[in-house]
Amino acid sequence: MQMLKYILLSFILISSQALAQEDSISFNKSQSFGFGLANTIQSGSILIQDAGSWTYTTRYSFDYRKQLFGEQFLRTGFTSAIKRNVSGNQKLLEFNEMIVNLGFEDSKALGNERFQLFYGADLLYQMTLVRAKISAVFWQSSLFGFGIGGSGGLRYSIGPNSSLSTELNLGIGLEQEFQNNSNSQSSAQEVWVFGFFMPRALSLSWNYHF
Repeated sequence: MQMLKYILLSFILISSQALAQEDSISFNKSQSFGFGLANTIQSGSILIQDAGSWTYTTRYSFDYRKQLFGEQFLRTGFTSAIKRNVSGNQKLLEFNEMIVNLGFEDSKALGNERFQLFYGADLLYQMTLVRAKISAVFWQSSLFGFGIGGSGGLRYSIGPNSSLSTELNLGIGLEQEFQNNSNSQSSAQEVWVFGFFMPRALSLSWNYHF
């Protein structure tokens, strides 16, 4: 909850400072990285509800872009819900349904060139990663998935090195999920099923261009 509020406050401060800088466009740089909220609708509901439990959590996004030629960029990044639970000496940090993307992106300037429409395609890889500390530290991964997806969004330049962006991703592929086995009294088993991926749903990101 506190982390979400800090991120939203950072967006406001960064935007106000960038708008006070010289009137130049940030899109002529060859690289950029960004971070933000992957799902603004879910994040908004968390601000209203009690976010103390693991049920109410938001997804964060991290991105990196590298220019190949013209307006074509290589892009990579990941989105994940980050959950933390501390009970006595036991500490648990979970990257829930973390989706890593790798793909290509093209773009087109709109209006006065402060707006930029971008679109592309990605390879997607999903897993849940847990770091646990009890008597020792160990990592565990589960619920894997992979697929392909398309992306589209809009950027707005707010200074010579900064921009704000929103993005929508939609992909298809195979993923693992837990299913109960009626013929066995053991715990649920992981099975592969066809599914949809949505790493970013009306995301809100701040991007630094260099």
